[in-house]
Amino acid sequence: MTCTSRDLGIAIASVLATLLYVRLDVGGMPRTVLGRPKARGERAFLLIVTLHFPEPSRSAALLEAWRAAADYCIEREPFLYAYEVAQSDKDPRNYTIFERYRSKH
Repeated sequence: MTCTSRDLGIAIASVLATLLYVRLDVGGMPRTVLGRPKARGERAFLLIVTLHFPEPSRSAALLEAWRAAADYCIEREPFLYAYEVAQSDKDPRNYTIFERYRSKH
């Protein structure tokens, strides 16, 4: 998988969008919209998975399974900042999954 300038732009946009959703609690501790504490001084880990389906209709099973996995991960993984799926606006057969974690470890 080759990282293009478009991929880099999407990754940067994802990080910026995540930053827009951060709120500060009374003690000044950065938190996500879900109230999870954010880490400082750590390097976040971003996993980007690109999928291509032969036909747009074949992606329905992916979206159904992804929703269940996303709900599970968001509820049970405190180190997970974002878990999103996006459909390409240029080709409805292409999907990208973004997973953003506090760190790789």
